[in-house]
Amino acid sequence: MTDTARRTDGADASGSLSVEALARAWSRAITGTSFVTMSRSDLRFYLEVLARDLIDALTADVFDRAVPDRVGRALVAAHFTEVGSV
Repeated sequence: MTDTARRTDGADASGSLSVEALARAWSRAITGTSFVTMSRSDLRFYLEVLARDLIDALTADVFDRAVPDRVGRALVAAHFTEVGSV
C-alpha cells in the first residue's frame, strides 16, 4: 500500500493505528448513523480524545478495563448509540 493510499480502518498507510485516522473513520461512521449536533471539527476533537484513550489502553502494559467503559459512556452521553457508531 502506498503512502497516498486511503484506509478506512483507522490505520495509517504503514498499518499503524493513528489517533487522527481512527477519529476520522469513526466520524464518518457516526455521521452516517446518528444525528450529530456538534460541528465537524468538534466531533473530530471529541472522537480524537476517545480514540487516544482507547489506543493508550490497548497498547499499555496492563489493560485498564475502565477505559472502554468510559468511552462507551461518553458515546452514549453524546447520543451516538447506533451499532454503526460504535
